[in-house]
Amino acid sequence: MAPLSIQTYVVGPVQTNCYFAINDDTKEVLIIDPGASAKQLAEKVKEQGLKPVAILLTHGHFDHATGAGELAQLLHIKIYAQEKEKETLECIVGQCIARCGKKDERRQNGRASGTFARRKSFPENP
Repeated sequence: MAPLSIQTYVVGPVQTNCYFAINDDTKEVLIIDPGASAKQLAEKVKEQGLKPVAILLTHGHFDHATGAGELAQLLHIKIYAQEKEKETLECIVGQCIARCGKKDERRQNGRASGTFARRKSFPENP
């Protein structure tokens, strides 16, 4: 098994933790919960010579998912989330308005930008 490094970045208006899970041998990185700061996170990937594989959302709240669409586009990777989060993710604009009082203009038709690929389930207790 390859060594795994975890890096933590605090992002967004409510200081959410975003994680880079990095395979130290291959430099492949799984990005977990990029709630904001997509351009800065993409720059961190490039600075370290990492090979982005995917974005994983632990759940669909705005503070964990808002930056995912933009980051996926910048890095040309897919976003994975549990299928039961679909409705929450499609309603991300409403979450932002309710919590922040303003609309994020990067969102279109009430949906987060980017491509969402869903898995049927993730282990409840990894």
